Amino acid sequence: MPLKQGGDIYSGFDYPVTITAPGALSYTAKLEMLNAPDETYNPGSFEPSEGLVGEDGIINPIYHAGNASGLIIRATFTGYGMGSQTAKVEKEFTLE
Repeated sequence: MPLKQGGDIYSGFDYPVTITAPGALSYTAKLEMLNAPDETYNPGSFEPSEGLVGEDGIINPIYHAGNASGLIIRATFTGYGMGSQTAKVEKEFTLE
């Protein structure tokens, strides 16, 4: 099932995602389904779903796609530095 992200389409089931969260030392990632008809749909997951942030605030998790074609997913990355929130970045994906 291809993934459409920002106009680009990726094929397969695992997709690299690059996020920049300035000032963050660690992050958490949350997935929301924006158009699923019920809660049984699988939005997939990020690996890792939380962890350390690289140089210049770069986060490079891998998104593992769920099983729902046509699903629109919003990923929210929250960055933390020195115990407080420093950044919040949202990305939307469409499973084609």
